[in-house]
Amino acid sequence: MDVSTISWIGGPAGRPAFHAFLKQAIIRGLEKRVMFGSDQMGWPDAIGLAIAGVDSAPFLTSDQKHDIFYGNAATFFLLRDQD
Repeated sequence: MDVSTISWIGGPAGRPAFHAFLKQAIIRGLEKRVMFGSDQMGWPDAIGLAIAGVDSAPFLTSDQKHDIFYGNAATFFLLRDQD
């Protein structure tokens, strides 16, 4: 599941609803299926709001945030670290 526009569309006032949605996804076992998508071709100035929407979720661990921002997409797209 991609949380692109939903993470910022309501601005800071919409964050409680987004956080509630995201928390339910985590509770229901979907944490390895949540991916961050910037979706910012039409609204490039909103990328900071989108990042803040995920990053400000107080219930997410740093590992969960890493997975949302990178790890889950890397797994989905079969990417490997370039060490």
